[in-house]
Amino acid sequence: MIATEAGVGRQTLYRRWPSKAELVLAAFLESAGDADVLSDGRAEKRLLHFLVNVFRNLQQDGPAIRNLIASAQDDPEFLKSFRAGFVEPRAEIVATIFRDGIANGEILEDADVEMAVAAFHGAFWYHLLLGGKLDAEFAQRLTRLIMKSISKEPREEELLK
Repeated sequence: MIATEAGVGRQTLYRRWPSKAELVLAAFLESAGDADVLSDGRAEKRLLHFLVNVFRNLQQDGPAIRNLIASAQDDPEFLKSFRAGFVEPRAEIVATIFRDGIANGEILEDADVEMAVAAFHGAFWYHLLLGGKLDAEFAQRLTRLIMKSISKEPREEELLK
């Protein structure tokens, strides 16, 4: 259908995109555009803004993303493409927000940024894959949880001393 609409042969498509998943990923990345990211402000505000916008996009694109994730499980080459084109750029956005928070004193200097990014993304991917509701409330709760775990605000064990 895509080849017919484009006025090319199927082989032309498969020379450019080796699988249906690669073609869908390319189309998705083209339509998704750049992530909406605040460049300054407090880390918590920036993180929440990013997450609310991700969730807004997933309202429309969630089923396609679930299918791409499923395809990546059985195709190591597509998994590499999916990670490089979709997962890693978004993980880097979150890591940058956390590193900026460290630099401006909001986040602990010894915060495990890599683990915080994994926990952040893991929570909402898990929710997406299991059909959970991705809305502003979930975005706020997740942002609060992650920020509480890496924030410079006094920790409970410090308050007990």
